[in-house]
Amino acid sequence: MRALTALDALHPVRAGVGVGTLPRQLGDRAAELRRLLDVPRETWSGVSLLTHPELRTAARVRAVKAHLGDAFL
Repeated sequence: MRALTALDALHPVRAGVGVGTLPRQLGDRAAELRRLLDVPRETWSGVSLLTHPELRTAARVRAVKAHLGDAFL
């Protein structure tokens, strides 16, 4: 089975259909799941945050970037 998003993959994994690769933020919240192995950091896909050039130095945008950086690292 192929899933387009991590949420699409979560439902069959939770239902016990098989195993899947999930982001830690998602898989760790599902108490009924257990981690089988850690994926090497080199295989992680990147996340991009795009901002309008005039807003990238705004305090609220910097705060969101800092929060997301902490959440994904």
